[in-house]
Amino acid sequence: MKIGLVSDHAGFVEKAKIMLILQKISNEDNGLGHIEFEDYGPHTLNPLDDYPNFSKLLATKILYKECIKGIAVCGTGIGMSMNLNKVPGIRAALCYSEEAAKKAASHNNANIICLRGDMEEEEVEKIILSWLTTPFDISGKNIRHLRRLKKMEKGEGQYLWRRFKIRIKYMSNFIFRKDLGRSI
Repeated sequence: MKIGLVSDHAGFVEKAKIMLILQKISNEDNGLGHIEFEDYGPHTLNPLDDYPNFSKLLATKILYKECIKGIAVCGTGIGMSMNLNKVPGIRAALCYSEEAAKKAASHNNANIICLRGDMEEEEVEKIILSWLTTPFDISGKNIRHLRRLKKMEKGEGQYLWRRFKIRIKYMSNFIFRKDLGRSI
């Protein structure tokens, strides 16, 4: 399994710690086997480095199958996750706990996790290990959600959004009339 790593200036130090964590996880007997990783930047600390430059590179590497999964680190993890999720085919999850990482893997089949740049090393290790070892739950609900996301990426989601707005409008009219004592 190959994992791509990126950060901005605020996640640069944390990214170095994550590389050590991945080496440790790779050497353990946890069912994952050998883990390769590649650092896609930045390679030196520069206060002017911004996450959009590096998150786009990671997304491209995953879409072209040069790596299977990715880890992105910035100050809060929010900027990376927002930027990555604009790319069709990328499912980036902001993971702030072990439970969030499990849900990202089992419910959303996240191919990238985004982390804060100021997390404790033990917590980061638990998050990464949980994400890597939790399989995607292919039950109907989760597959249905991913299909809808893919439709939205293709621009077909507008139809679903219009139907949703019409339903809400109908329901609000119904509730309003019922509150006035009128029956429909």
